[in-house]
Amino acid sequence: MKVIKTFNDWVEKGLISLSVLLFIIYISLILLQVVSRNYLHLPVLWAQEVAIFCFLWTIFLGAAIGLRQRRHYLVEAFPKKMEKTNHSLSLVAHVLILFFVYVLIIGGYDFARMGLTRLSNALEIPQAYLFASIPVSGLVMFLFIIELISNDLRALFRKGAD
Repeated sequence: MKVIKTFNDWVEKGLISLSVLLFIIYISLILLQVVSRNYLHLPVLWAQEVAIFCFLWTIFLGAAIGLRQRRHYLVEAFPKKMEKTNHSLSLVAHVLILFFVYVLIIGGYDFARMGLTRLSNALEIPQAYLFASIPVSGLVMFLFIIELISNDLRALFRKGAD
């Protein structure tokens, strides 16, 4: 279990660094577009596409990070002192997330494969580079959800709960 946590810690740090870099590029390109369009009167056509690529990758990688850190919406239906019940519900939620992750991986892979034949307008590169963010985030979510499920199981079967 410690191996999974250590590996996921490393993956999460890499994703955070990559997401920050992509977000900085995104903000810089939006600023470039505004300045070039409003002050220089020169449109920069490629900047919008690169900004969209960066934004989409940031969103999907951020969703994976948010899953591991349990930053998504949470409804507390039972008091915190009902630990076994809460851990059971958390386990059920994480198992259900596996189905969503499956859709991201399989559907995203098919979508990215279709993007190999479609070129972006300004850059004229395959849109698969954009769509690849979907299955990649699904694979990372799979790594993270396995860790969360094992944490739930360990907490559920821990002595002294409830």
